This record gives sequence, C-alpha cells and structure tokens, in this order.
Amino acid sequence: MNLIVLLTYYNYVHSCVIRAVDAFFEVYDAVLHAFEKNLYILFEGRSVAYSTSTVNTEAPSSAKPLWFYDKDTQTFVEWSTDREAVMTSTTKKSLSALSLTIMNDDEILHDLTDFISGISVQTFRGQQPSVAHILAAWALSSKIVLDRSYKTTIITDSADFVTVSVESHVPLGEVATEQTT
Repeated sequence: MNLIVLLTYYNYVHSCVIRAVDAFFEVYDAVLHAFEKNLYILFEGRSVAYSTSTVNTEAPSSAKPLWFYDKDTQTFVEWSTDREAVMTSTTKKSLSALSLTIMNDDEILHDLTDFISGISVQTFRGQQPSVAHILAAWALSSKIVLDRSYKTTIITDSADFVTVSVESHVPLGEVATEQTT
C-alpha cells in the first residue's frame, strides 16, 4: 500500500472516531440533563423550589440550602456537604402529618392528603421539611402557585389539628408547638 492510501484511511478512521466521541457526549449531556430536570433545591426562608441546574449554592451570598427534592420519587433529602454523614446515618421516613389541606377561610381549596402520603424524607438529623417547602414541592406537580393569604390545616401524626400560613417555615414536626391561626 502506498502512503497516500494509508493517510486516507487514517483520516477516515480519525473523523469517524471524532464523530462517535461527539455523539457520545451529546447523549451523555442529554441523559444528565434529563435526570437534573426533576431535582430541586429548597433554601432556608424561601418558598420556591429551584432546579439544581439553575442555582449556584457555592456562592458566598447564596441562601442556605436545606433540602434536595426529587420530584419523580417525591423524596426530600436533607442537604449536607458532609457526604459521609449522609451516606452512613441517613434514615428514610414519612412525613409527620396524616393530612394537609389548603384553606381560604372555611373553604377547602385543595386536599393534599394523597400527595403527602407519598412523600418520603431522608434525614440524618431527624428534620422534617417545612409546610412552605412541602407546598413548593406540590406546586411542581400541580403547577399551582398559592396566594400567600391562604392557610393550611394539618392533622399531625399525633392527631392534633394545626393551622399555619402556607408560607410557614417551621419544620413540619414542630408545627404543633408553633401554631398560628
């Protein structure tokens, strides 16, 4: 074989490899973004869930992240930069509420009992998400953004009836002690 034929084959194989690598990275990026679309971060004092692909939690001026939320599995995962603590001491449990309804005065606007029964919480400090964070997760599925004037009525796992604002940032397990009407 002469040198020109060998160089032609080399160029052809090289261009095929480059196209295959480019195609691989396009598929990799598409798969990565598909998984990221349903992962959200909830911040301290904020009532909105932010997509993990749209926020910078490393910035010095960033609000304090409290939870990851996986929309597909309806799972809250307690935020931590200590991966070892999360991996070794995380427990999975359900919310400490039997029922949650959105109220406008005495009118029930939305009953979230089925929604909250499907939520699980992975925590290593025993925390629960706040009512505002639970409603932010519900808004992702329902596409309903609630008016701030509404209240939520919660039946806790100890059968207490508690009414709090839809913007309450008190952890769900502590709402009975922080009740407002």
